[in-house]
Amino acid sequence: MGDLFSSTAKILEREKKEEEEKKEAEARERQRQHVDEDDRREKNKLAWKTHFSLAQVTQLHNAFKELAAQSPNPQELTAEQFHDVLKKHGVTRGNNGPYLERLFHVFDNNKSGTINFNEFILGLSIVSRGSAAEKFKLSFEIYDVDKSGSISREEMKEILTKLNSFAEQKLESQSNQPAQAAKPVDIDDLVVKVFEAGDKTGNGRLTYPEYFKACQQMPWLTNFDVPSE
Repeated sequence: MGDLFSSTAKILEREKKEEEEKKEAEARERQRQHVDEDDRREKNKLAWKTHFSLAQVTQLHNAFKELAAQSPNPQELTAEQFHDVLKKHGVTRGNNGPYLERLFHVFDNNKSGTINFNEFILGLSIVSRGSAAEKFKLSFEIYDVDKSGSISREEMKEILTKLNSFAEQKLESQSNQPAQAAKPVDIDDLVVKVFEAGDKTGNGRLTYPEYFKACQQMPWLTNFDVPSE
């Protein structure tokens, strides 16, 4: 009799365990479906916000995850990884160090020092497929180092100096001849001309409309090609 009760208890215990495992599996499946649905909704939002289709967003997300898995934070890209991705997507200024450096900081909205997928795809959409207006706005943000909404003389000088120094180093390495060092006054003179053209309020800062006005006279600003003369 004791054996019968013992066997029945084991059967009931096994059935209870199986039922619990089934419920846990169903809960995991519901959670997976919920996560998948959230993921689809988020990707749809990104497709609407960017110049990529939903399928392209999905492909880019898979590629992003694969690359990010090699970084210290498996959810984000380092500056070096970001630069490599831009080159693969044919960004024309991919060899311009100062431009890429500023581009990274512009897209790093939360100032974490890395770029998450949302920051990555929104940025890539502009530089690789953006409209002329989007790219023009991006050029303004590159000069606006402190993200204040306007460009100071110091910020303009900082970016132009870096661009000019990089161009000289590149020219020297290509020609194997020492490049003539640019005099600081040359950059200072460029900054003066830019602000004379755009700073109509005379407050030493360029708002977006004022920057637009300056660029009409100096289109090289949006190309980040500092004129030699």
